Amino acid sequence: MFTKSLLAVTLFAAIGVQAAPLSYKTQTAHAKTNCTKVSGEKEPRCHELTVAYPQTGDKTLDAWALAAIRKSVGAKDLSANGLKKFLTRSKDVAETNKENRTLRQGEYPCFLDYIRTLELEGQTPQYAVFGMEEWEYTCGAHGNGNHGFTVLKRGEAKIKPVALKDILLPKQMAKLVALQKAGYVNYLQTDAEYSEKEAREYVAEYNQDFKGTDNWRFAKGGLVFLFQSYEIGAYAIGRPEIFLSNRQLNGIIKPEILREAAQYQVNPKIAKQEQEWQAAKEAAKKEQQQQAK
Repeated sequence: MFTKSLLAVTLFAAIGVQAAPLSYKTQTAHAKTNCTKVSGEKEPRCHELTVAYPQTGDKTLDAWALAAIRKSVGAKDLSANGLKKFLTRSKDVAETNKENRTLRQGEYPCFLDYIRTLELEGQTPQYAVFGMEEWEYTCGAHGNGNHGFTVLKRGEAKIKPVALKDILLPKQMAKLVALQKAGYVNYLQTDAEYSEKEAREYVAEYNQDFKGTDNWRFAKGGLVFLFQSYEIGAYAIGRPEIFLSNRQLNGIIKPEILREAAQYQVNPKIAKQEQEWQAAKEAAKKEQQQQAK
């Protein structure tokens, strides 16, 4: 009896630890170097590096996150002073400074800007969803970067990202890709304001061999698949984010994953940003409609 009771307590404790809400606390550091007064600018311009990583309260997840952001940045010391030293010693910064010194009168100097952030974007009782933003501006027409998702099983001693192949039912990849493609056509209509005909023609022209993406995360009641800039369209198209509901994914994704999706909780900060973005989008649309009258 004692053995059974001890086993029950142990199992209950393990479940409790696994299901305990993770903290959305984030540690952020910012570094600047070679700040220079530029004609026409109120504030000096600098080479900049912004780094952020989560502190969830789960030691295993936090250790993984710290290692991941250090690898992304290329530095171990993520303090403001440590990042400033790293940025100052950068070969790219040194080369840019050299080019800036050879500018002719009236030419605008180049200032590099790097962002390396890892954030806990959401969670379910069994899984944690992290998003890694790696963005940089190197004085071209615009900045560019990638946003990759990593889904981790909670409560495991050895961390291993949950790949798309791990949640896919056998021989269902073609069906999933077809759903992603249909979702992209819908994205072009809702976010890029294409007609259905224009959207289908665009997809046919730029994606004759549409392969889909394995960059996935949980969403409330489904899964999200995110494509990077330029991956399936022009830069102006953005980063297409395709939501597929549990109903659509039934028979394609493992049932236990869909059950987790039903319990997904998004980071409150991200939820607020999404609401603000949607409100701004609606306001811009109304203004365009009024101007068209």
